[in-house]
Amino acid sequence: MSTHQSGEMQEHTWHHRVWSTTGIVAGTILLLAFFWVASDVILLVFGSILLSLLFRMMADGLARYTPVPERWSLLVALLLLLVALVVGIWSLAPEISRQVQQLAKTIPAAWTQLQGQLSNFPLLRSLMAGTPDALPGLSGSGQTVQRVTGFLSSSLGVLANIFLILVLSLFFASDPKTYKEGLVRLLPISRRPRASEVMSELSKTLRAWMLAQLFAMVVIGVLTGSGLFILGIPLAFALTLLAALFNFIPNIGPLIAGAPAVLLAFTHGYEASLWVVALYFSAQTLEGNFITPMIQQRAVAIPPALTIAAQLVLGVLFGFAGLALATPLAVTAMVLVRMLYIEDVLGDREFGAGKEEQTGSGTTGYRGSPASSVMASPEVERYSKGV
Repeated sequence: MSTHQSGEMQEHTWHHRVWSTTGIVAGTILLLAFFWVASDVILLVFGSILLSLLFRMMADGLARYTPVPERWSLLVALLLLLVALVVGIWSLAPEISRQVQQLAKTIPAAWTQLQGQLSNFPLLRSLMAGTPDALPGLSGSGQTVQRVTGFLSSSLGVLANIFLILVLSLFFASDPKTYKEGLVRLLPISRRPRASEVMSELSKTLRAWMLAQLFAMVVIGVLTGSGLFILGIPLAFALTLLAALFNFIPNIGPLIAGAPAVLLAFTHGYEASLWVVALYFSAQTLEGNFITPMIQQRAVAIPPALTIAAQLVLGVLFGFAGLALATPLAVTAMVLVRMLYIEDVLGDREFGAGKEEQTGSGTTGYRGSPASSVMASPEVERYSKGV
């Protein structure tokens, strides 16, 4: 081969990479613009997909370990879930309602008491000088909490979104293959096998992330509830429920859930509030660094800085929905970047494998804090075959 021909091939390869990179950048910009314009709908659909993956995991497990036929597994799983919810609501709803209402009334009084105690210290008094304006209505009768609660309970928009998420998730879970094949068929024939592979990898990774988060929520609920009952903190059941639910949001969720507990404990003195802080910190440390890794055969993690950055950006742009879905969206973005850019564009298909060998990690090829880790056990991989 002549030098001229070799130069032409190199130039052709260079042009191909430039155009490929330009196309990816342009496509990314268009996707971001579309995401911004239709953010509410996209977040709603993404939440529906996550819920449908949970439904499919339940159905697949039921079909695998019980005599229930696969075609009936989803219906039976949903019926069992509905029965469990009805029984739980019927038995626990009165106590939960009472404690939540009492919590809404107690927090403003606890905040007022905390301000009064801190005003005895000159330095803290100067730091707290602007707090009443920043948190209006927390002192006194707690009108702000009542207004927020009343708005949420009467908002038709919230109820409509919940209804849409449930309906969409049921459709997605009932026939995931149809929706997957429909999206794949929108692409050129040569790209369809790779697109199918990417979607399967996304499904497996998100299932693994959800399993890890659900397990972490249960562990935090048990640890926090036990500690609060031992310490004798009032409204322990409502605080435990908050701790378990908000643990779905890594890093920021535990801080939000811990604030009411510390305020209530402060009404019993400085020592009680310090014990509650120690309890929440110990529960998060134990769950994130010891218990969760023990059940993980292969850990897939998001870099902690990336998790926090995604939560801050999406939380500011899209509110609570963006904050709640920031971590699974970051997981999705990492898989797409690794498979579509690092492997396909840059041609570095050993990147993920090399990281897995060094860290023992799974699909994303990163290792972060155990609190953000995702299970990718063989059991999860078997579940992922259904999508």
